[in-house]
Amino acid sequence: MKVVLNQDVKEAPEIQLQKEGSNENAKENVKKSIQIIMNYPKKSGVPKCLRITYNNQYVMQVSMNMSVSFSGRNYDIPLKFIFPAEFPNIRPQIFVELFPGTGINAKNTDINTQNGYITTPTLARWSSGNTIYPVLDEIDASFQRSFPIYKIKPGQQQQPNI
Repeated sequence: MKVVLNQDVKEAPEIQLQKEGSNENAKENVKKSIQIIMNYPKKSGVPKCLRITYNNQYVMQVSMNMSVSFSGRNYDIPLKFIFPAEFPNIRPQIFVELFPGTGINAKNTDINTQNGYITTPTLARWSSGNTIYPVLDEIDASFQRSFPIYKIKPGQQQQPNI
């Protein structure tokens, strides 16, 4: 895996999908998705963008924190978005990123406790005409229903995460 870009995102980066059959539509859709993430009202901090080469395909990875209110306090939940070279024909993958001393709440059925993979109704029925905005709204609603992470108590084992 080759890393070619790692930067704070102040505006959507210039995207170069260099895979056979990639097209301007895919580049524009990734760029639009990054702009949506950058402007999402519940985003906190500055998203980070990373372009990587995986299996000879360029993939765009974006990390952001989603601000979630729970029990009268605000928490920043780190999320990782992976946009495949075939995006938007192939749905993005979205994960909760754990930080030391935290685990995935098994009560939140939208998150795989083994790897932090998030599934929403829009992602489950993804088509090339979808955008990332409704997915962000569904993630926010999911986190409001059942807080996504928990603090690990001493002696408690942490779930593996990617």
